[in-house]
Amino acid sequence: MTARHYLFIFFLCFLCPKLHSQSTKNGAIAIYEYASNDSSKLNTLTNWQLYYGRHLLASEMNRVPEKEKHFVYNPHSWAGQTINGKKLPAFGIATYYLKIRNTGAPIRHPIIYGLYVGCIESAYKLFINNRLIGEGGKAGKDRESYRPYSLPHPYYFSIDADSIDVVLQVSNFILPRVGGFTQDVYFGKPEVIKQLTLNKIMITCFILCLFVLVFIQQITLSILNKLEKSHIILSLLCVLFFLELLADSNLLAIAHLMSDYNIKLYYQIWTLSLLSVPLILRLIKISFPNEVPSRIEKAIYLLYALFTLVVLASGIEYVTEAGYIFIYISSTCIVYFNIILIKAIAAKRRYAIVHTISLVILVSFFIYDFIHAAGAHSQGYYTLAGMSIYILIQSCAFSFKLTVSNKQNIKQSKRLQQTNSALESTIEQRTKELVIANIELSRSNKQKFFFISTISHDLMNSFNVLLSFPRILYQDDSLPDHYRNNMEMIYKAAENGYIILENMLEWIKLDIIPKDELQPIQNLSSIVRQSIDLQAHYIQRKSIRIETEINDTLHFCCQKEQLNAILRNLISNAVKFSHQGGTIWIKNRIKSGWVQILIMDKGIGISPEMNKILFSQTNRKKRSGTQGEKGAGIGLLIIKDLIESNNGQISCYSKQGKTTVFIVGFKLSSDNVNETNINYR
Repeated sequence: MTARHYLFIFFLCFLCPKLHSQSTKNGAIAIYEYASNDSSKLNTLTNWQLYYGRHLLASEMNRVPEKEKHFVYNPHSWAGQTINGKKLPAFGIATYYLKIRNTGAPIRHPIIYGLYVGCIESAYKLFINNRLIGEGGKAGKDRESYRPYSLPHPYYFSIDADSIDVVLQVSNFILPRVGGFTQDVYFGKPEVIKQLTLNKIMITCFILCLFVLVFIQQITLSILNKLEKSHIILSLLCVLFFLELLADSNLLAIAHLMSDYNIKLYYQIWTLSLLSVPLILRLIKISFPNEVPSRIEKAIYLLYALFTLVVLASGIEYVTEAGYIFIYISSTCIVYFNIILIKAIAAKRRYAIVHTISLVILVSFFIYDFIHAAGAHSQGYYTLAGMSIYILIQSCAFSFKLTVSNKQNIKQSKRLQQTNSALESTIEQRTKELVIANIELSRSNKQKFFFISTISHDLMNSFNVLLSFPRILYQDDSLPDHYRNNMEMIYKAAENGYIILENMLEWIKLDIIPKDELQPIQNLSSIVRQSIDLQAHYIQRKSIRIETEINDTLHFCCQKEQLNAILRNLISNAVKFSHQGGTIWIKNRIKSGWVQILIMDKGIGISPEMNKILFSQTNRKKRSGTQGEKGAGIGLLIIKDLIESNNGQISCYSKQGKTTVFIVGFKLSSDNVNETNINYR
């Protein structure tokens, strides 16, 4: 919104023709040539004759004795008026009478004039020269025949006399504080009265459109920025005062045509506009959370929640009473809000001055509207204009905060982009360095692999010689026993060294040789047989029997050479810790989608303490076999690494002195085999 829009609001609000000059006396207004081409309107703000207790016509009002006549400054509420020392109650019926005299040229032909009757808080009938011109609500003489009305209305009539008798018969049986009109009554040419009505409609439409536009803007901002709750609150303020303005404006002047016009609904809408107070408090809380005590905030929310329930559930009498009470409460809250904002200004909070200015404008417009409530052009509009200015200022403030936040986010985003660019450059540079390092590492690994392959080949040849000759000699019966025993010891030492060397080479290859793709294992029984044959002499020496039960239809993937090393080591361990003449079982099965290879012996077993650290690097305990066989103590650690490098797993179950079972598992690669359970003795 631009500055000219605000100027237009003030222009419409203050643009009302000045009052017609007139001479007055009790119950009458004398004007000069009201039949002339006078384009101004006449405010009937003068002493009207009031008669409480009956509905009378002009002729009856003229016959009232002078001592019983009572005059009021305008046809406003008779509640609280004192007649003959008695204070009039709010409930009852009364008649207001005013005579308008022409002091100019006599009337020679009928002339059409208009009368603008402002807001009323009860019901009335309008008579001009003893002729019924119109009515607002049902001005019955008792509560059963009474129906209140509240909206202003223009009336047009034709006269051909030099005087006009204006009679307003008013009834009130519901509203406890009022008993008449709340705005002035205006008289003038039809075009003047129409212009007065048109001015109100223009102002109303302008403010309504303003509320609608701000509502759409705030709803849009709330969708774009869901974390900022102020936009929702401003939207609710727009809705509240949109409904209040719609109910309190000339746009609903056609309501007198509706037989079911509900004044209670009008008062409920008007009274619920006071819910703007907790909404304003919420806006202040969002901007200055440390300045608003939580207890007071909750108390105000609870108070207005109860107020809403009372307004929605009570009758019209209680609705109006609640409205008056909460006007005072709301005024107290607004004063408290200003104190909070003053503290925020003293604490140099951002946007505190903006909040204070907008709230002061709202309060100033409300006070001005309250003081000039009787004006037909002003009632309610200054408060609504003040609220619209408040909402606009708050909207601009929160939008500005959003803009500043977005600018900061953009700057931060730019800094992040620059940082990301620098990081990408660094990463690119490091990637190049890593590629070069990987090339060097690959070259180094190839050299190591070539070196280890050469060394292992030469060492294997040496160990083959060391294994062959002692074995031949200790099996030669022609040699003395002590020579054969010495040869057997040399053979066992060479065999143990050979196994350690082979395990070490397999372990080293895991780190320096690129991993080949896993191969499908479809002949497990053949691999198991090879591992057994390599240790046939060792098995025969201890007279151990090996039973195998291998199902070659259970396929899985593993590097074949490494599987050989795994099985060879586990079988060797089983032989080592089995008693002379014992039995070893080697079987396979399916369990939970895994192919499990089980190697079980009934040797010395493993203690629970040792079983917990069996595959750990902290396990450095060396155990001798049943015939004193020695080992390096790292075989199981190597086996675990070999199995895991092939996406497998290993576990051990043992009872000390009874049995030991090693279970090696690999993922099943065949999906046409049902899970089976194999029981072992």
